[in-house]
Amino acid sequence: MLEAMRRRRSIRKFEGRKVEDGDVTRLMDAGLVAPTGKNTLCTEFFAVTDKAKIERLAQCRDGMAASSLRTAPLAILVAGRHKDSDVWREDASAAAAFVLLEATEMGLGACWVQVFQRPCGSGTSEEAVRRILGIDPEFSILCAIAVGYPAEEKEPRNLETLDRSRAHRL
Repeated sequence: MLEAMRRRRSIRKFEGRKVEDGDVTRLMDAGLVAPTGKNTLCTEFFAVTDKAKIERLAQCRDGMAASSLRTAPLAILVAGRHKDSDVWREDASAAAAFVLLEATEMGLGACWVQVFQRPCGSGTSEEAVRRILGIDPEFSILCAIAVGYPAEEKEPRNLETLDRSRAHRL
């Protein structure tokens, strides 16, 4: 698993080819097996393959933060039912990490695009995403994950250069 973690890098440029339906299911399954606080199972996933919708999602963040969505053939939105759990953000974050790692294992590239509490024009990214996709307000949207076949390569992280001063043994 550490090897997959080392290889996982934020990929922001993708080839144009489609991610197959079975692979989309596998990615969402990875999120569904992530741990949740008190087994509340409050995290849900929304897969978007419609290119026009993905292009609109790429405009849901001020600046260039969502630029990875522009070339992605797939966006997976990770959301939580906030009324069902006070730790929905933690649960959704774990699920998103599982999706990112599974994408790496599958030879896909992926990039986390933060949605929750981010600005978009005079509103929020979450409001913009909700309008585009028609997602019910019972869900708080944590992030969008841009997914596709990488059109760029990044070196795996080097374990020898980690800043181990941030890891403490007590």
